[in-house]
Amino acid sequence: MKCVLSLVLGLCLAFTSSLANAALIPLVNTGLSGVGWSLSTSDGGSGSLTTVSNPNLGWGLMPGSNWYSTTSNTQINSSAPGLYTFKYVFNPTALGATNVSSFSFDMLHDDSIVVTLTNSIVGADAAVASGAGKVSIPPTTVNIDPLKILLNGSNTLTFAVRNLALGGVNPVGLNVKFNVQDAPVVPEPASMALWGGICGLGLVVRRFRSKKRAL
Repeated sequence: MKCVLSLVLGLCLAFTSSLANAALIPLVNTGLSGVGWSLSTSDGGSGSLTTVSNPNLGWGLMPGSNWYSTTSNTQINSSAPGLYTFKYVFNPTALGATNVSSFSFDMLHDDSIVVTLTNSIVGADAAVASGAGKVSIPPTTVNIDPLKILLNGSNTLTFAVRNLALGGVNPVGLNVKFNVQDAPVVPEPASMALWGGICGLGLVVRRFRSKKRAL
C-alpha cells in the first residue's frame, strides 16, 4: 500500500510540474555547429557559408552566436554585390517540442534583409543610405505567432540579405539568436478531472494512514 501511495503522489507531482514549466527549444544560432543552415547566392553574389572569426569593425555580436559571411575575416575581405540567401531548416517536434508557445529571434545583418517563414514575410529592414544595414547592438527583434505559420513538421526560415556595391571592404553578414519556448500541452477537462481524482484519492489515503498512526 505504501508503494502504491508513493507512486500516486509521485505521478501527481510530475503532472503538476509539467503544467507549470516551459522549456527552451534548442534551435541553432548562427555561427555555431551549422546544423540546419545553408547559403545560396544569386544576382552576382558568390561564396560559401563561413563562420566569421574576425568580425568587421563596428559589427556587434550577440552572446551564444556568431556571424555568418563568405569569409572568416570580414575586416579585410569583401563579398561580391548581390543576393545572399541564408536558410535555416528546423523541425520543432524532432527537437522535443510539443506546444510552441513563443517564437522570436534577434538579428544583425549587413546589408538589407527580408525574412520569411513558410513563405510569409516576418521581418524586413531596408538598409540605410550608407548601406550599413543593422550591425550594432541592440539587434532587431522579430516576434512570430507560432499558431499562425509554424508547421508541425519541417520549417524553413529564409534570410535574404542584399549586399550592396560600396567602396572599401564590403562583406555580407548575418547574426541570428533564437528564443523559442515550448509550453506543455494543457490536458482536456476530462483528463484534468481524472488526474484530480487520482491525486485527491492519494491525499485521502495519506491522511487516513496519518490519523491511524496517531490513534
